[in-house]
Amino acid sequence: LARNFSGCDILWSLFVAAAKSYRFSSILHPFPPMYKSNSDDEKNILSLRNTMLLVPKLSPSLEFIPSL
Repeated sequence: LARNFSGCDILWSLFVAAAKSYRFSSILHPFPPMYKSNSDDEKNILSLRNTMLLVPKLSPSLEFIPSL
């Protein structure tokens, strides 16, 4: 995070966009295994989306930005 804040932000944004898409099943690979049901490879997208809401926003805090 400290070395590449923009890269982390872009990757997280792509992940969130894929998870919010109606096509999440075909574009979100690999699907996080802890959100898969044991039977029939069912994906618990609602639980994943709820977990995403709990993740704090990325902040380009000065403590993470190396001095020039």
